[in-house]
Amino acid sequence: MIGDLALRKIAGRLQQGIRSIDSAARFGGEEFALLLYGINLTEAREIAERLRRDIEQTPIISEDIFINVTFSAGVAQLMADETPQDFITAADKAMYRAKNSGRNQVAVRQ
Repeated sequence: MIGDLALRKIAGRLQQGIRSIDSAARFGGEEFALLLYGINLTEAREIAERLRRDIEQTPIISEDIFINVTFSAGVAQLMADETPQDFITAADKAMYRAKNSGRNQVAVRQ
């Protein structure tokens, strides 16, 4: 199925686009989570933007089918006074803001 192929290709692109100390994992149906260690919010946004451009510019190819994929991302930094769930919620809200603002973009936690 082309959807499964697209998810595998995107997962591979994400894994290739991060450092060996970082983690990438599928987090839901079409959602992925990246944990980027020891960087600030600006650096995380730059990484997400680079990954977004890479995915946008690399079509998924299966036999004679070419599918262009876009990527919306929400970026958040874990704050000292919040729970892991608060952190995930903040990243999720930022992602939905990116999607609701036209998709194929990166939004940072407010």
